[in-house]
Amino acid sequence: MFDPELDHLPPEARWREWMNRVEATIFAASEPVGRETLVRQAGIAEQTYYHWRKAATPVSDSDDLKDLVALEDENKRLKSLLAERLRKENAELKKKLGLAQ
Repeated sequence: MFDPELDHLPPEARWREWMNRVEATIFAASEPVGRETLVRQAGIAEQTYYHWRKAATPVSDSDDLKDLVALEDENKRLKSLLAERLRKENAELKKKLGLAQ
C-alpha cells in the first residue's frame, strides 16, 4: 500500500505523507490532463481514484441540516400527538374505573 520511499518515516508521518499524495492526486484531476493519464501517473487503479475522490468530496451540509431540522420538527409534532392521545385514553380509563377526580 505504501511507497517504499516512505519506509524511513515513522508510521504517523508515513500515513500523513501518503494522504497528502492521495489529495494531490485527487485535486490534480481538476487539471486538464485527463483521468486516465492521472491514474496511470499515480500508479493506482481507476476504482481507487473514484474511492479516494468520493472520500475527499465534502458532503452538502446545508441539505443534510435542512433534512435534520425537518425530521426533528416532525418528531416533536408526533410526540405531542401521542402524548395527547395517551392523556385522553388515561382519562377515559380513570372514568371507567371510577378514579376520576
